Amino acid sequence: MSLKSYAISVAVVVVLTEISDLLLPSGRMKSATKMVFSLITVLVFASPVITFFKNDFDFSQIFETGSVEINQEFVDYSNDVREELLEELAVNALKKDGFDDFSVKVECENIGGVVNIKKVELNFENSVIIDESWHIHKTKATETLVNALKIDKKVVTVDG
Repeated sequence: MSLKSYAISVAVVVVLTEISDLLLPSGRMKSATKMVFSLITVLVFASPVITFFKNDFDFSQIFETGSVEINQEFVDYSNDVREELLEELAVNALKKDGFDDFSVKVECENIGGVVNIKKVELNFENSVIIDESWHIHKTKATETLVNALKIDKKVVTVDG
């Protein structure tokens, strides 16, 4: 029994019960009719349970396919959005620590539903840094990314 036919059955029984209640005069006939319609209503509401307990019940009636399908397009989109949000978080953390003129690229990998940050590339190509302070600048930027993204410093590469 489909959900549509079940809903129609319930609606028909409710409408017929109400019509008989309105048309029949008070008395023994009305109370007997109410009892009959009450039994019919209980049977209609219980019909899915009865179908479930029948010996020839097939679970494929409930679940059309026996497997779960993963929409790879959605997974890829979700990963792209996650990477963009992580990049935005990194940019905001770096700007807060006084860095400017840089670009950040975050690469994630999804293994069994668990997303790990695989690589973070920080590029200071447009930034002017005096050669002596480059090491300090690079170390501070790496620490900022490690703290902001909660990652290991081995995944951070800084170019400039």
